[in-house]
Amino acid sequence: KADPEPIKCVNNLKQLGLAVRIWAGDNNDKYPSSLVVMSNELSTVKVLICPSDTARQPYTSLKFGQFQDAMSSYTFQANPDDEKYPECIVAKCPIHHNYLLADGSVQTVNPDRVREVQKDGRTYLQQFDPLPGTPNLYVPHVQPGQ
Repeated sequence: KADPEPIKCVNNLKQLGLAVRIWAGDNNDKYPSSLVVMSNELSTVKVLICPSDTARQPYTSLKFGQFQDAMSSYTFQANPDDEKYPECIVAKCPIHHNYLLADGSVQTVNPDRVREVQKDGRTYLQQFDPLPGTPNLYVPHVQPGQ
């Protein structure tokens, strides 16, 4: 039977993405600078905790007034104008390698085949292939934004 936690994690990130877009719609199409500022768009703190993050499970019972961004399982890295860059990463789960992109989609990646790259102050996913016989050296073949 499949482990439901990675699926729940994807669902949490999708809810987070929806909250980001709703918040932006109410704030001149600018993305929020933190998770806490958009608490009105989130139903519960629980969506900010990955179900596999046992260290942070106690935070799920907190109210938003007690919650701080550092308590989230998800790394939130949105820039105010990320809506213009749909392929950039807004948030990620380091446990499941799930990524929320600015277009609202959630991508689950294999960290052996995809890495994060920085470009113009934003982070993107980039696919790469290991060179034959040298597993620690990589050659990128997909450029961010293409």
